[in-house]
Amino acid sequence: MKSYRRQVVLCLTRVAVVLLVTSTSVRTLAQSLVPDGEWHAFGRDGANTKYSPLDQITADNFGDLEIAWRWTSLSKAVVDSEERIRTRQFHATPLMVNGLVYVSTALGQVAALDAGTGEQVWAYDPRI
Repeated sequence: MKSYRRQVVLCLTRVAVVLLVTSTSVRTLAQSLVPDGEWHAFGRDGANTKYSPLDQITADNFGDLEIAWRWTSLSKAVVDSEERIRTRQFHATPLMVNGLVYVSTALGQVAALDAGTGEQVWAYDPRI
């Protein structure tokens, strides 16, 4: 009976080690697929690591940061022109891929912005 328990414990230990190594490998692979400075998914990468390897902003230069650009949401023009439409608090995670920042609005619109300038590259309004 002791031999059987020992074999079960040994087997479970091996499975745990394999799972740990696989999990670490998947996270590393997912991070390596996303170029530095980009955010391809809600958690930055397929493994949802929420980690950015950028190191340009430090405690020493944080106070020197300035706003590079601002973008006025597509939904602002709709809300301003149509008194009946009111948006609620809306939170979304912009994605950054190949130099474009993809954003969505409270009215279901989507836009792609140049990450360097903030200039709108394209927009889609489903007119919901």
